[in-house]
Amino acid sequence: MRIPDIQTRITEIAEDAGGGDNEAAHGKEDLLLEDALRDIAAGAGYLSPQDLAREVIKVFDIDYERWYV
Repeated sequence: MRIPDIQTRITEIAEDAGGGDNEAAHGKEDLLLEDALRDIAAGAGYLSPQDLAREVIKVFDIDYERWYV
């Protein structure tokens, strides 16, 4: 993943959360985290694992209700 792609996905998550669709936001957040982990595991991607984590972790700055089962 590249930084602009991550930023776009985080913006989409924030928009869903801001619009009250916490379920969609949380689903997209989970997919973002999964994609980041897959890039790290595969040694793929355009960013170092640290840089990737530094960008992706910003998703947790979005304040919305996350539900867990």
